[in-house]
Amino acid sequence: MSGCLNGGICSNKDNCYCIQTVSVLWMKHKGADRGLTGWSGTDCSMPVCVQGYYDPFCFIDNSPGGEGCFRCANGGSCVAPDFCECAPGWTGFDCRTPLCEVVSDVVIRKQLKTLDEEKVHEFEIDPCSMKNFYPAVEIDGSLYNRGNCTQPNACTCYCQTSFNIHMCSNNGVLCGGPWQDNILSQIRNVLEPNEMFGTRSCVSGYEGIVDENDYFLSCHLSIVEPMMTVRYSFNIGVIGSIVAVVGSGLYVYIRRRLKRRYILAKIERRKSRRSSEDSITNADGNAFTAY
Repeated sequence: MSGCLNGGICSNKDNCYCIQTVSVLWMKHKGADRGLTGWSGTDCSMPVCVQGYYDPFCFIDNSPGGEGCFRCANGGSCVAPDFCECAPGWTGFDCRTPLCEVVSDVVIRKQLKTLDEEKVHEFEIDPCSMKNFYPAVEIDGSLYNRGNCTQPNACTCYCQTSFNIHMCSNNGVLCGGPWQDNILSQIRNVLEPNEMFGTRSCVSGYEGIVDENDYFLSCHLSIVEPMMTVRYSFNIGVIGSIVAVVGSGLYVYIRRRLKRRYILAKIERRKSRRSSEDSITNADGNAFTAY
């Protein structure tokens, strides 16, 4: 062989002693493995990543010795000691952090309710959590943002209350799905720019735009939770109409009854007055005759 690379020492014929040292990656990244990092291989050309794993069957540019290489998660490659070059869609020191990105159009900008280009950019590079728009909510001692990037360009949006068909069937709870304004949607719009009707089993929580595979690309929209008067406005309108019709009919009926009673009472008063007048006339006539 021609020599040992990356500071390696030729300790014997065709034998290199490669430079390795204890990794300090764990001091910066909690949870990182501890071990030796540096260089390996017959000619010390193979970088070692403690956050990766050794693959004896890989053949890549950073393993010219043909002895395999150290790989990183999700298709990443170890290109230098403890340094991973991640595949598209992944980032982080170990290539285990997915990336989610979107491009804002006119509709999304309206839904974000901001003209601040910096905030729009923050949304485009982090469309799941929305932490630059809304503070995290504490629930049972834990902080929750609107969602998390769980796969490259795929958000898992937070759901506060969900519909569960199994619990509904077995226990009669969590039976209500997300509210839809199906009946009156053609004549009114109850949605704010940053709201939407739920499309899944989530009754209360967040959703966003979706891709062709129906994965969420963002969590910037709130599932609408209307007030009771809005939620049951159609029922209220129907009941109100029925009450109005019944009330109108009852009013007409009572008015006619009262009018009839008034007329009968008036007739009775006239009869009574006529009887009184006849009595007085008769009394006067009898008195004159007797005199």
